Amino acid sequence: VRAADEGKRALVFDQISRVDRQRLIHFVFERQREALAKVARVIDHRSAG
Repeated sequence: VRAADEGKRALVFDQISRVDRQRLIHFVFERQREALAKVARVIDHRSAG
């Protein structure tokens, strides 16, 4: 784990297989889709109220 002065954190991989890299990319984008869908539901709920 790497931390910047601003407190931001990141994971650093020195080595990762091609298959594991693809799995990681899929995992990250799936979590991003879920987070964006959650935000959209909150916005829709607020707009309806």
